[in-house]
Amino acid sequence: MVETNDKPKKQNTFAVEFGLIFKRVCAYINVALKDFSRSPLTIFFTIAYPIILILLFGAIFSNENLSSDPYIYKVELMKGMK
Repeated sequence: MVETNDKPKKQNTFAVEFGLIFKRVCAYINVALKDFSRSPLTIFFTIAYPIILILLFGAIFSNENLSSDPYIYKVELMKGMK
C-alpha cells in the first residue's frame, strides 16, 4: 500500500472573503442605482433643484459690487460709512 501525502490545499481565506464582500457591495450599489433611477422626483431634487437654487440666488444677489481684491472692497466699505 502506497501512502500519499495529498492534503487539500488551503485557500487564501482573506481573498475568498474579500471577493464575497466585494460582490455583495457591487450588488447593493447596483440595486441602489436602479432604485434611484426609477424615481423621477428623486432625480429632480438631486440634480435640477440645486441648480435652480444656485441660479435663483445668483440672480438675486448679483447686483452687489464686489471686487476680487479684499483691500479695495474694504476701502469701498469705509467710503460708504462716511
